[in-house]
Amino acid sequence: MRPTYPWGFEMEFKVENWEDCSDGIKSLFNEHWEEVGHGAAKGKEVNPDYDGYKSLRQKGMLIVITARDKGKIVGYSIAVFSYQMSHKTTIRAYVPIVFLKREFRKGFIGYKFLKAIESFCCERSSKNVEWSVSTKNDWSPLLERMGYKLMTKNYGRE
Repeated sequence: MRPTYPWGFEMEFKVENWEDCSDGIKSLFNEHWEEVGHGAAKGKEVNPDYDGYKSLRQKGMLIVITARDKGKIVGYSIAVFSYQMSHKTTIRAYVPIVFLKREFRKGFIGYKFLKAIESFCCERSSKNVEWSVSTKNDWSPLLERMGYKLMTKNYGRE
């Protein structure tokens, strides 16, 4: 049974095969890119490496988590699993992508989506979850309320 929210949403969070959900996720890429992609302001178009996603998933190194409302994909996340070079027995879950359509960020839906992502990562033997947050749309205060701390800063050029 899916929980029903006061706004009429019926949310379900689950791990899915890329092949089963890629069309629904691809329909959200441009909206996500406009919101967080620093290159979007310079006219760069989103250009994901779909074969790369598929390859990592086939190796057991990637999971795709979806947020669905009444069966329709309204959000997604991708988590990549790897051993840390400095701790070869520690598996790290790196979450570089989290997106939830604006209208679904009401109440606790966003928080519950993040908790579901965290839970799915921990189920796969990784207690070490690291999140990437764009400075263009900074939702790190929510992670801090969940007990996460700023650990590194990454800098880049366009």
